[in-house]
Amino acid sequence: MTRVRVAVIGAGIVGASIARVLSRYENLEVHIVEREPDAAWGVTRANTAIIHGCYTEDPDRHLLRARLCVEGARLWRVWAEELGIPVEYPGALVMAFSSGEVSVLRRLLDIGRRNGVPGLRLLDPEEVWV
Repeated sequence: MTRVRVAVIGAGIVGASIARVLSRYENLEVHIVEREPDAAWGVTRANTAIIHGCYTEDPDRHLLRARLCVEGARLWRVWAEELGIPVEYPGALVMAFSSGEVSVLRRLLDIGRRNGVPGLRLLDPEEVWV
């Protein structure tokens, strides 16, 4: 079997993810090229470290974005487990302070459910301590 050398440009989250997937192919020799002194010093450095909740990506308007968001969040959990990365998943609390805002929350809940996001629910006011 002929080995093929592959260069991945950039050692941020996307480049490192691509290199990880490609490294599973026996016939590929994967190298990462990075211009910065260390990995993740480019665009990735500005990352907030929050895994997107995928409840704002309306599949009726942005089907591919919605699918990729959900798949990326799922894949992150798998990779974190495989690589032994310590991660906390505190969830997100999106609050409403008026009836109009409650309507927005209901829409976000609907979008999240249509995207297949697990564990979404509306809390009763008594469940939230402010």
